[in-house]
Amino acid sequence: MSHLSEVESGLVMPKSASFEPQNTADDFKTVRLAESAKSPTFESKRITIGEQAPRSAIPRSFSTEGLRETAVSPESKGEIVGWILYRDHAPVIASEVEENRQFVEEATKANITLVIMNPDNIDVLVDSERNRSIIVDGQPSPLPDFVLPRMGSDTTYFAFSVIRQLEKLGVPCLNSSVGIEAVKDKLYAQQLMVKWNLPVPDTLLARFPVNVDFVEKTFGFPVIIKTLSGTRGEGVFLADDRKAFKDLMKLIEITNTSVNIIIQRFIEDSFGRDLRVFVIGGRVVACMKRQAADEDEFKANFSTGGSVERYPLSSEIEWLALEACRCTGLDIAGVDLLFDKGHFKICEVNSSPGFIGLQQACDINVPAEIYKVCSCHHAYSVSPDPFWTVSVHSSKLCFVSRASITRTV
Repeated sequence: MSHLSEVESGLVMPKSASFEPQNTADDFKTVRLAESAKSPTFESKRITIGEQAPRSAIPRSFSTEGLRETAVSPESKGEIVGWILYRDHAPVIASEVEENRQFVEEATKANITLVIMNPDNIDVLVDSERNRSIIVDGQPSPLPDFVLPRMGSDTTYFAFSVIRQLEKLGVPCLNSSVGIEAVKDKLYAQQLMVKWNLPVPDTLLARFPVNVDFVEKTFGFPVIIKTLSGTRGEGVFLADDRKAFKDLMKLIEITNTSVNIIIQRFIEDSFGRDLRVFVIGGRVVACMKRQAADEDEFKANFSTGGSVERYPLSSEIEWLALEACRCTGLDIAGVDLLFDKGHFKICEVNSSPGFIGLQQACDINVPAEIYKVCSCHHAYSVSPDPFWTVSVHSSKLCFVSRASITRTV
């Protein structure tokens, strides 16, 4: 697969190495530009990012179609103000509505004033004369203390622009625009992990018309077909044999030739099961096994009806999950691992992982764990630029990459 002259159907990624534990004893240090964290608030749903002003009134409520109405009472006002960036879906995804409800509930307990905002209602203003401002209804308004983008692979260009502007203004975003963008493209995420010698399934970027002979020679059958961007098991297919693969490729070619898909080697040991490892601030907080509801179903996602149970955390699992987050630049992530002959391969890394199933299996309060990291951001200096961070990993330290800070726990 390393000979480009043989690659007739697309881009074939080099084989990744098997798991080899590496020394993670070195301290994890960060070099960053210092800037005090900002305090925020806003008064209307439509805002323009563009001059910093003193804190003003917090809105009593914020409505989205999915959440209906999220109340923020005067009693819930705290020293820290955070935003969740979230876009409504049609149809509404019940699990995401419940997760956002839990975020609001836990924010009150943590003395955090939380507002759920649709990034589509924010105007981005780039002004060279007032490049440190956020404008609400034509008036300067403060910035939030932290932002939690909760859109994952559904993050649009407009939403990315909002996140980047907030980062440039020194607002900690967990995750950063860099990390979210890295894993939104599944092929690019695989390329990053292969660069750091992490084990992933062999992957091919398809080019239409797909050379079926080359795919069969490279992978054999069955094979996994995925769209480059997607969550909750959507856009993932299994082609059992050559005929099924040809039929699926023909259907895609007829209906949407502009779609980008990747083809992956099928990992037989992981049929109908996988692991979801949840990482927050450089620490593995939980690990669960997901099992498909039907013995003939190859996808094990909880969102598609799969069952979940706590899974013992080994040093290999922890190392793979932390390294996957390190090389993709994520602070909060769900790392999916495939079983592979006594070891594991990294299937995907998700920047906005669901956690209803995880809480059910592992008895953990995910929003509370995330707010612990957000509180760290409020107490320490924050870089105004997500690129000004240099890190050296250590398993015994808590790290928050790129647009955030690093500290010992």
